[in-house]
Amino acid sequence: MAQKSNKKKAFNVVVDGSGGIDARVSHGQDPCITDMVNFKILPDGSLKKRSGYRKVYSFFESIRAVWCGKIDGVQQNIFLMGSNLYTVDLSNGMSSYRGSILTYEGKADFFYYSDKLYLIDGESIYHITEEYPKLIEGYVPLLGKDWPTGVAGEINEPLNILNPHARITYRVGENAVTYLCPMYPVKSIERIYKNGSLMSKDSYTYNSGTNLIRVNGVSLGDCFEVNLTFDNEELVSSKSSLCSCKSASIFGGINSSRVFLWNGAKKNTIFTSSYVPRTSLLESQSRYPDSSELYFMDGQNFAVGDGRYNVTAIARHYDRLLIFTDGDAWMANSAACITEDFPVMTINSNIGCVADNGALCANNDPITLSRDGIYRWLSNTDELNDCNAYSISNQISSLLSRDFYKNAILYFDRYSNELWAHERGSSIVWIYNFTNKLWTKYSGFSASYIFDADGNVGFADESGIYVFDDALGEDIIDGSHRKIVASFKTGTVDFD
Repeated sequence: MAQKSNKKKAFNVVVDGSGGIDARVSHGQDPCITDMVNFKILPDGSLKKRSGYRKVYSFFESIRAVWCGKIDGVQQNIFLMGSNLYTVDLSNGMSSYRGSILTYEGKADFFYYSDKLYLIDGESIYHITEEYPKLIEGYVPLLGKDWPTGVAGEINEPLNILNPHARITYRVGENAVTYLCPMYPVKSIERIYKNGSLMSKDSYTYNSGTNLIRVNGVSLGDCFEVNLTFDNEELVSSKSSLCSCKSASIFGGINSSRVFLWNGAKKNTIFTSSYVPRTSLLESQSRYPDSSELYFMDGQNFAVGDGRYNVTAIARHYDRLLIFTDGDAWMANSAACITEDFPVMTINSNIGCVADNGALCANNDPITLSRDGIYRWLSNTDELNDCNAYSISNQISSLLSRDFYKNAILYFDRYSNELWAHERGSSIVWIYNFTNKLWTKYSGFSASYIFDADGNVGFADESGIYVFDDALGEDIIDGSHRKIVASFKTGTVDFD
């Protein structure tokens, strides 16, 4: 007959800090956590119930874009809801109307460039001013510089896709003629200056048949400046393709910074701007006061890959730019920013980014939502073409579906050194702590956007804006208080 020994030594299990969620191991003497919800993992491995959040603002239109940051030292939280722009004070829920744009639905994106905030909506580009959104005109280039009279010279600055305007200067040499050649067919002449003085309208005429401008009183040594608008159908078509873009990134140094626009009608094409020196900008604005720093040269766009894959995300990685498609990854270095062409080279033909805008930079390394995991991109050498990617989601990969990677959004909480990954429509957000490389998850909310709420984590769903608050031990929604239930489950523990 079997007997139980009362003298057998007890077996103890000691848990020294949480190991985070790891679905790869089911049992053992060291207990693994196979599921955990609403616990925050602290740097020492201990657990703390997540803080609560409060609803700070309600709305009745879908949010299309969010931008939070400081402008002139003042925190600005700007939301595009339908066709309307609002600034929302996330501390008290007060809002102010910032005007409206022409579209009322579809994806849109903010970008901050050269001390100005811009918005693209798939049809137009706006400068977001304190008063109202303003359709931008862009930089007006100096197409010709000191051209001789009678003929067109070399192009000094190509036309800007954003507008059909141009400035041209002419210098009268020994073979003085009374005609100025503008190169392209002219729609209108705004003004002509002779030796710095504005000429009267009856001092010059334009002949559309010869495409020449005849001016009166031409003398040796005279300088003319013509401000005009071209009739260029190709430029109109290029502008339509450019303004169809719905995503933007900034890359480059102080004197070579560029705007990159993609996610437009041509899915594998990126439009890149050119840097405008301050003196050139001031000269442009002296003739066209509404002109800005945005300068997209006609023809300065490039295709990524052979057309099989769409560009889904762009992320900066130190002095290089990583461009992700839904099938592979490409790279260009910062030296390319000072060239007319923007050369790219493939760095990974297997790992890309399957989610729209599914990449961000965390601790100087890009993180991407790829087809089979969440990847961190590293470069351990000084070689520009050496870039390694490894999955940081192995512990939870069996808990995620393929649709998760396509539909998820990423957010990096730099204050807690945490990556948030959330599939739109679900009630779960997965959180990766970079300090201890552990995963946990929160439940109880669904977000279409997650953003920095001036040091706290904010998010928006289909009906409101919410902010997490460390002082809250429960979630507060429209006056209703909801308890936070935190729990974890270990795998089978062998007590011998």
